[in-house]
Formats: sequence, C-alpha cells, structure tokens
Amino acid sequence: MTVEFENKDVNDFFIPVPPKKILKMEEDFDATAKYNIITIDISKHSKIIEERIKKNEIKNFDFVPELPLNIKALEFLPNEHVKKHEEIVLCCHGWEGRGLNFFKFIPKLQEKGFRVLALDFPLHGHSKGGCKYSGCTVFGHTLNAVIRELNQPIYIIAHSMGNGAFEVNCRLSNQIEKQLVKKYVGIAAMNKYYDAALGHIKIFKLENEKELIKDYCEHKKELFGIDINDIVLEKDVILLDIPILFVHDLNDKEIDYEQTFVLKDKMKRKTYTINGNIYSSFHKTVGLGHRRILRDENVVDVVVNFLHEGQS
Repeated sequence: MTVEFENKDVNDFFIPVPPKKILKMEEDFDATAKYNIITIDISKHSKIIEERIKKNEIKNFDFVPELPLNIKALEFLPNEHVKKHEEIVLCCHGWEGRGLNFFKFIPKLQEKGFRVLALDFPLHGHSKGGCKYSGCTVFGHTLNAVIRELNQPIYIIAHSMGNGAFEVNCRLSNQIEKQLVKKYVGIAAMNKYYDAALGHIKIFKLENEKELIKDYCEHKKELFGIDINDIVLEKDVILLDIPILFVHDLNDKEIDYEQTFVLKDKMKRKTYTINGNIYSSFHKTVGLGHRRILRDENVVDVVVNFLHEGQS
C-alpha cells in the first residue's frame, strides 16, 4: 500500500513535486531549441477579479487565491519565410508539468507561422516562488491574466489540468477576454474537475481515502475560493462559439475517457473541415495513455492542422 501522503497535511496535495523523470527527448529539445524566456506581469489581476466578484460579474468565486506577481513563458517565434498567423498559441501544461511538455508540437507550429508561448504556471518550470500553493484554480487565474495582458487573438492547447485552468479562465473572463480566444484544443481533458481530483487521490490507495477526499474539497474552497464541483467544462467551455477539438485516449488511467466522451454529443460544433474534408471534433486515440499522447506524431499533426487550417 502506498503511504506517501498518509501523514502529510492535505494542503500538500496543492504543492507540486518535481516530475520523477524528465524525458531525454524533452531535455534534448530544450538544449537545442531557440527560445526566449519572457516574464509576464500578472500583478494587476487580483484587483481586477476582486472587483468583478464584488460586482457579482463572476459567479461562485469567493475570492482570488494567492498569486505571484509574474510568471515565465517560453517564447518560440515562427520560422522565417513563412506566412505568419495573427493568433498566438498558448500551451497550457498539466499538474507537475511545464511548458516544454509540448516540445513535439512547437516546431510544427513554428513551421506553420505561429508564435508559441509555452506557459510555466506558478510553482512549475521556470515560474518558481511568489505563492505557496498551486493547482487548477491558480492555473486558471494565471491564464486569464496572461490573456488579458497579451490582448491579442489566442489559440489554446491544454493538457490535463491545463483544461481545468481554461474552464476557470472562462468563468473569470469578461466578454472582451472571451472573444480573444479563437480556438481551443483540449488534450486528456477532464469534464468534471472533481472526477480528476478523485482519481488523483485514489492513485495513492490510502486507508483514509474518503476522509481525505472530503478534506481536499474543503481545503480547495478555503485556499482557492471555489467549490471544485463547479469546475465543469460543459458549464462554460463547450458553450463557447469557437472551433473546439478534444483529443483523449481510451486507455487514459488518470482521467477517465468515458467521463469526457460525454462532451462529444454536447459540443456546439461536432465537426470541422480542412480542404473540404470533414473531421470529428472529438478525436479518440488508443494505447497512448495520459502523457504519451503529447508525443504521438499523429496527435501532433491533427492538432497543428486543426489550428492552422481547421474551419467549423
């Protein structure tokens, strides 16, 4: 029986630990790729959102959690001599991840003329310090602040908890911020954040599992000002009138495929077209699991082509 968290405070679930292993392919990419590490100021965010909460413009948020004053992003510029896209691609990693997790996507996006910002969310990657806890809600506030600061058309690629971050961002966004997001790709997304949190805790197979889940939910409310039952993609994300693509593996052991597959029938735009060919807006893979899905060449091509040429 795993007892790693048996004697720890439940708050420790909101403090990321370094990945057990960073892929050599990712390290090799980091060593050879040309990019800039830029600092994005998010210091004004808390005041803006607190004012929206006070005016009841945002529902079911009690307050803004502790955030750093800025975060880091890896900036990859489009290749020379290709037609440039107006939209910036924001890569949103999952829990215990980093922007470089999208190393397979970045070169192909550059080839298509995209400027890519691979975000390092608070307490991840290069974004060290500035706050004590991280997680889905902190990710979401950060993403909302970044979109507002950039104030340019955006495409989103999110993996795992990065999708929960996009859901939180949608709840925080005013109409102007929502209109800046032109396309969204959700890879290994959770429809209900509660189900993902439940699955994460169950991995540890602790004897006090039920009590821990209850404490987790209560602490989520106390530390981040939101009920995790309210972080649900179908409440906000799939209601957006933009092209959306979900990519999920049937053998995902961290975020159950069936829990997200229900979105297929609820999406406004169930297909998209490229050069007259029609494709499903819900792309199923088999045998890639939760993380290897980010390194599959076919998945990368599906996503990049959707962003580059996909029309709904």
